[in-house]
Amino acid sequence: MCLKDLRDEFLYDCECRHLAKGSLRNYRAATRFLVDFLELRRITELEEVKPHHIRDLMKEKQDMGSTPRYINDLLKVWRTWFNYLVTEGYLDERDNPAKKVKPLRQPKTIIDTFTVDEMRRMIRFYDGTDFLSVRNKTIIMLLFDTGMRCNEMILMEPEDIKPDYILVKHGKGSKERVVPKSPALSKQLMKYRTLRDAYLKEYPSRHKNLFLSKNGKPLTDEAVARMLKH
Repeated sequence: MCLKDLRDEFLYDCECRHLAKGSLRNYRAATRFLVDFLELRRITELEEVKPHHIRDLMKEKQDMGSTPRYINDLLKVWRTWFNYLVTEGYLDERDNPAKKVKPLRQPKTIIDTFTVDEMRRMIRFYDGTDFLSVRNKTIIMLLFDTGMRCNEMILMEPEDIKPDYILVKHGKGSKERVVPKSPALSKQLMKYRTLRDAYLKEYPSRHKNLFLSKNGKPLTDEAVARMLKH
């Protein structure tokens, strides 16, 4: 079976399953790397692919300076592709070349986090005397309190805020989840929503987003990043 045709079928299946745009982009890139690498070695048929070919590509990426984490992410995509081919009957499980390739060892990364004092200073940076200041303070408190992603916060709607929790409807993989909120965050959200409703009477908006710009438009990732730099 032609690898290019099988790749196209796999990617079409991913699109039909409505995978996230980022996942689709990664799947396209990773499978293209492998197909191009194999074509340079005149390997164009599925039956010709062996585990050592995948290891050779991993070694090539490593020699080019790619990190073990990145290379292992590529391997995950290749495994997903070949597992799909097994499921569809194009490949026998015992002949799955990716199954026999081990991931690289990854160094443990210690993530630097904000100290309690740093978090307090960020929250206190905005005095809360006008709409934008209250909005920014609420956003910072929300991110610290819930740990949700910026994009999840940007897509929030007022009705997502429940008495005892927040409903995240746009999580990773389009999965919904529930996150708790502290009394302090609940109080700040009430203050922001009251000010938001009054403020936006002067700036009618068709958007339902909870966090909006001064003109009633939805925030963007870039706008949040600029705000968090202060």
